[in-house]
Parts: sequence; C-alpha cells; structure tokens
Amino acid sequence: GLVGAEMCMREIMCAIVDPGSVTEEWSDANLGRVKFKSHQEKKEFLEEHSDVDLSSSYSKDELNGQHQIYGYCHICKLVKPERAHHCSLCNKCILKMDHHCPWVGNCVGFANHKFFFLFCMHASLGCLSDAILLFPRFLNLFNSDDIFEEPGCLMIFIGCICGSFVGLSIGFIGFMHGYHIFLNLTTIEMHTTNTKKNPYMMSNKCDNWEMVFGTDKLTWFLPIRPNNCLLYTSDAADEGLGVDSGGRCIIQKKISYTHLTL
Repeated sequence: GLVGAEMCMREIMCAIVDPGSVTEEWSDANLGRVKFKSHQEKKEFLEEHSDVDLSSSYSKDELNGQHQIYGYCHICKLVKPERAHHCSLCNKCILKMDHHCPWVGNCVGFANHKFFFLFCMHASLGCLSDAILLFPRFLNLFNSDDIFEEPGCLMIFIGCICGSFVGLSIGFIGFMHGYHIFLNLTTIEMHTTNTKKNPYMMSNKCDNWEMVFGTDKLTWFLPIRPNNCLLYTSDAADEGLGVDSGGRCIIQKKISYTHLTL
C-alpha cells in the first residue's frame, strides 16, 4: 500500500510538473546570441526578426564560458538553449528534454526528471513485491490435482507472471535512467553524444546526480522539487541562465546543462 501510494505520488508529480520550456522574455533577451548552422538559417532568422541587430552578437572566440551560444527553433520562433529540443506533442521546446512519456502525458525534462526516475523505481518495486508475495501460492497451483479448482487461480497466475514481467521491465528503464543521470546525459544525448568525450560530465558522478536531484540529500527521494534553483531576475540572461514557463532558472555549473529550470 505504501509503495503504491509513493508510486502514484511520483507519477502525479511527473505529470503535473512543467519540465521547463523557453519563454518569450528569455528568448528576446538572447536574440544576439544565436549560433546559425548555415547562411540560409541566418537569412530566415533575419526575415522573421528584421528589427534585431546582430552586430552585437558574440563571436565564437568571445564565448569563453562566461557567455553562451544558442540555437533557434523555427517552429516556436524562439531562441533555444543548448540541450533543448522541440516536442511536437507539447508544441514547445523542452529544456534538457529526455523524451515524451505517453504514460504520464508529459515530457520528461530537467524539472521533472527526478520524479520520472522515482516513479519507475517505485513502480518496479511495487510490481516485484506483489509477484514475490504471490509466488508461494503460484507454486501451490502446480501441486494441486486440478489447478482451475483453486480459488483465485487465474488472478494468482496473472498477478505473478505480469508482476514479474512489468516490474523487471520498468526496473530496467529506471536503471537506464539512473545510468544516464550519473553521466549527466539524457536519452536523446545517449544516441547523439560520444560518452567517452562527454561534454556535460561534471567533476564527479555525485555532482551529476545533484543536477537532477538537488543538493539537499534529505529530499532526494521525496516528491519535492530539487533545491538548486533561484527566482528569475533581469540579469539572468547576462549570467547564462535559462528560464521556464514558471519564470525560474538555475545557475550555470561548468559546461553541464546550463539552462536548467525549476
């Protein structure tokens, strides 16, 4: 019962917490920091933003860690920070997007990755514990002269088999996400980034973990937002900070995902 309640709480938090997205305010403040992939992309950008003066844009040599270069989403018409991706289902650019999860009806990104991981762990633990509790009765079915005469035989059989399969499957997903968190990578980046030359790796795996779970160890496994955020200020754009639709941001740490929000 307790595990089931914990699982439901994490699923609800994952579903209702905004994973983090780019606001027009933040985008407008960083129009001069767009890095264009081609001349054609720059031409299209200027057609959409004819009033923008790119003469003040930072050159590549000037971007020495104090300033950030950003991409541009031609669907949202907004500047997007590094590691942000456009989700066609949510119809917005998600910060540090991992994937869109149909089971929770929400994107998994920076602000709710913690809850998704905890949801997977509690769901796996709940299913496996049910299967373990049913296993003795499952074995007794085969010691009976007539299996189908045993009360609840079908529910015992289904519960044990399905509980084991679902628990192991979700546990594997949770294990993979834990592995990604320790590398400070998302599922998308696992397929696009060379893990041996991981540009988002912090000084150690504990720092990587804190990027998702926060620095307060007492709240790591509680349905509470991480504590590593601060309220958005007008200086955020100059400090290399990103904001979400809630108007909050997090300080850049090394070259890890620098535009994280809560």
